[in-house]
Parts: sequence; C-alpha cells; structure tokens
Amino acid sequence: MERSQDTLYENKWNHLLTWHRQKADFRPHYHTYLELLMVEHGSCIVSVDFRDYRMKSGDAVLVFPNRIHAYRNSSDPIENFTFMLPPELFPLYSGVFCSKVPENPMLHGLLSEQKLRSLVLAAREANESDSVYAPAIAAGYISLLLGELLPRFELIDPPSDVPNEARLIAYCSEHFREPLSLSSLEEALNISRFHISHLFSERLNISFPRLLCKLRVENAARLLRSGASVTEAAFASGFGSLRSFNRAFSEERGSTPSEFKKATQKQE
Repeated sequence: MERSQDTLYENKWNHLLTWHRQKADFRPHYHTYLELLMVEHGSCIVSVDFRDYRMKSGDAVLVFPNRIHAYRNSSDPIENFTFMLPPELFPLYSGVFCSKVPENPMLHGLLSEQKLRSLVLAAREANESDSVYAPAIAAGYISLLLGELLPRFELIDPPSDVPNEARLIAYCSEHFREPLSLSSLEEALNISRFHISHLFSERLNISFPRLLCKLRVENAARLLRSGASVTEAAFASGFGSLRSFNRAFSEERGSTPSEFKKATQKQE
C-alpha cells in the first residue's frame, strides 16, 4: 500500500456487524474493532500495516484492533463476508487481542471448510434476526469461529519495525486512560513532538487530541453499556472532569452520557 495516502480513523459502530457485500475497496483506516473479511468470489489485495497480501476465493484476513489496513479490488464485483467484532464481546480472547498480532493475517481456503463456513453463515443469519437474543447468539457462533481460527495464526509481539503511524496508534490505544501529551509520546516513542504532530495531521488524518477523545469516549460507551455509572465511566476512561466528559461524549455521540445509558438500558 502506498503510504502517501491519508489514513482514516473509523469507529462509527456500536455493536457487532455482519455484512455480505459486493465490494472490498476501502482506503487506509483503523479502528478498535476486530475485522474479519472472507472472500466468497473474486479477488482483492489487503494491506495490513503497509504490507500487501493477495486474497482469492475462499481466503480470509483477520485484522486485529488498531492496525492500519486497506483493501483494493482485483476483480469487480468481489463477493465477501465482512464481520466487525467488538473485542469486549469475546473476553476469552481479550489478552490475545491486546498483546499479540498475527505474523501473517491471512488464512487460505477458510470458506471451503464446511465447518467454518457453517459458523460464518450461522453467525450472519443470527445477527440479521429480529430476535432480542440475536446479538448474543451471533457472538456465540463467532466465538466458536475465533476458537477455530486463532490457533492457526502464528501470534507474535507487535514488531518494533512497524511504521511510526502504527506505533502512535498502538501506544495511544493502550495508554489513553493516562494523561497523555505530545511530550509524553515523544519520550515514550523517541519521536520528536513536531514529527508526531505532522504524522497525526498529514498521515493519520486526525489530530492527537481528537484521537485521544475518541478512544476515551468509546471506552466510556462500553462501560456505560456494561452498567457503569456516568462518573465511573468518565474517570475510568481518562477524563479529568465530568464537565469535559459530558461535552466530549455529546460531541462524539450526539447525546449526553446519561441519555446514552438510558437508551442502552431500554434496548436490553
């Protein structure tokens, strides 16, 4: 993938998503979700942390949270299943998602294995259902699928020679609850604060304060959904005051934390 392209931070979802679609052409982006894309018919090129992999019918790629990735169609249309998976739905694997990455994120022939294909189809069917139990059932099928897939990867510590953009994203995603600043990033990553500012504005297509705010708001939303109070969610996510939390949450989510919590409780 050409590294001159702007990179997009993309986290506009609140739940597990399972798509069956006819394209795989997306600019470089990153998010806190786990992303599983499986090619049913056609071919494409996927880039993960600026390394290209060619996918053909039956192949799959598993992108861990906060890894920069992109897709380019090799054929048109390209029929694929794309699953966007909130890591908190799969607590048994949370240690893996937080500390490891696949040495090679590709799996060949996943959809040609009947057992795995059945889990994919069952998860998508459950997630499309109107049943109140549908999300939990879909998550159950996907948990089984991940249990089959993860042992097939060689999982390694994140490499030290990844691009600085990826290092910044990884560090912020791990330490956003702390009082981060350009100075603390400079010291931790041995990158000048001026270059850090350049990377955020010119390469990652988002400012450092905006990324930090988004990460904190997303974490707070997860805590609110799990039953935390507004105060607990605010301070556990790195906000210094309830006032700043309410303002940031409203700007990002379009509702106050209290309104979000009430709406979430009504959906249960």
